[in-house]
Amino acid sequence: MAVNFLGVFGHVILDYIANLESLPAPNTSVQILDRQRYFGGTGGNIARISARLGVRTTLASFVGEDFPSEYREALAADGVDITDLRIVQGVSTPTAWIFTDRRGNQIAIVDQGPMKFARKYEVLTRTVETSEIVHLGTGRPEYYAKIAALASRLGKRIAFDPSQEI
Repeated sequence: MAVNFLGVFGHVILDYIANLESLPAPNTSVQILDRQRYFGGTGGNIARISARLGVRTTLASFVGEDFPSEYREALAADGVDITDLRIVQGVSTPTAWIFTDRRGNQIAIVDQGPMKFARKYEVLTRTVETSEIVHLGTGRPEYYAKIAALASRLGKRIAFDPSQEI
């Protein structure tokens, strides 16, 4: 019997969002008007929102050794089961730097951190085994194919949401 209703696979990212007057031309620089750090990523966002809505949710993802304890605490405080949130030594947590100008144009630079190596990692089976629905968000298709195969063998429902990966 499932302990969780929703098992979420996806990125857990630190988002740094900066507002600019205008995006810089190549080989130039511009002043940042303001900036903020957010706890983001499709996996982290979906898990937190679902748990806040009262959905029993578990999160499976890979982060770096610099993963902020505040983010871990926020996930736990929202009620997310983080048993399968794995810290990978020797790499940084996935990070996105997003620059937005006054017209709404954006440039994003993303460091995938350990997620770029996901195909090499063990399948985080607990999240699949303990969830009624397995949600596959952003991430490496080779890794998620293994997750989907396991979920299918176990008779789990699968939600597929590649978001910006398309």
